Amino acid sequence: MVNFKRMKRLMIILVCCALLFSCQQLESILPGFHSEQEPEILSGNELINGDNDSSYEHFTISLSNMNPEIVHPQIGQSYWQKTSFDEDALNILDGVSLSDVGLSFIDYLGAQRSISYAVQFRINNNTDNSLHYTFPPRPPHTILEKNIDGQWYEVPLFGGTELFLRRSAPVMVVLDPRESSRHYFVDLAYWHPNTEGLYRLLIEVFFDSDSESQYFLSENFEIRLQDFRTRFSGGQVNSLEGLSMTITKYDYEADDLLHVIENKSELTFIYGYSRELEKYIDGYWYEVPVNTISPIGEVQGVWRAVAFTLYHGQESEAGIQLRNWYPLSIGAYRLTAILSANGLAGGREYFPVSAIFEIVE
Repeated sequence: MVNFKRMKRLMIILVCCALLFSCQQLESILPGFHSEQEPEILSGNELINGDNDSSYEHFTISLSNMNPEIVHPQIGQSYWQKTSFDEDALNILDGVSLSDVGLSFIDYLGAQRSISYAVQFRINNNTDNSLHYTFPPRPPHTILEKNIDGQWYEVPLFGGTELFLRRSAPVMVVLDPRESSRHYFVDLAYWHPNTEGLYRLLIEVFFDSDSESQYFLSENFEIRLQDFRTRFSGGQVNSLEGLSMTITKYDYEADDLLHVIENKSELTFIYGYSRELEKYIDGYWYEVPVNTISPIGEVQGVWRAVAFTLYHGQESEAGIQLRNWYPLSIGAYRLTAILSANGLAGGREYFPVSAIFEIVE
């Protein structure tokens, strides 16, 4: 006679083992799969040699010879608009507030974007009335602003965000009197990648489900370069023999960092314009956020969705403008491209390849 209870327990065990194996496989092949491990620490020799690439040549760029607009970009009014909120119109509800606001790390698949972060927050309702707000938290009921030279500017939405938001509608959530919400996370991917500085999060709330009486809560928080840790584990960059990147020239006038990707391996790769820039600080690599403060920092040059093929024995030369990132200062940087190929066991495998350069005085 079949023991159905025993078979059910056996099936549960097999499914859990399969899920665990899948997660381990994803973590080993996908650079966008974030683990809880600490950022990689490089010794001095590893930094000079460019991780696993012993052929790395010391390439330097002079900060004093760079275009001042690249080092200190100006505000582009076509990208950033001043806030539409008066200070006395925010946080006017007694007993209703935001708390625990700050940058938080998201552990999820993000192979197409280097920024996998969110703003964490909690809503507190210390009144005798029920409070309403939308879920999930996202624009236009959630707004992100940055303080630049003492003025608040609304951070523009990332390209394609508005179309995505129109495809699905949020739901209204009720927060009972004298209660606090759980911690919520609003993905920074809704907005243009963020630079360092002082930000504030604005959340729209209502005292009735018909959304007639609308109020905005706000709370400030800071983003620092040190908050953007590398998403690559130790030994993951330049790990495939025969696949390499070399920086060949920096054109100061055109702000063009020329680099060559060479494929001497047996694999065929798919790649695009997308590049990531990291800075080496106190033994760690940190992502440098994309600059959209200035019109010359148009993100199209960094994230343009175009695919190319790199066959065995081929090399590809490309240029990327450093003005796409900000801030730039003296130090060691790592430029990385992510290439994909068909794996031996089927599916796609991802290979980050990089070259290191240094900005000097």
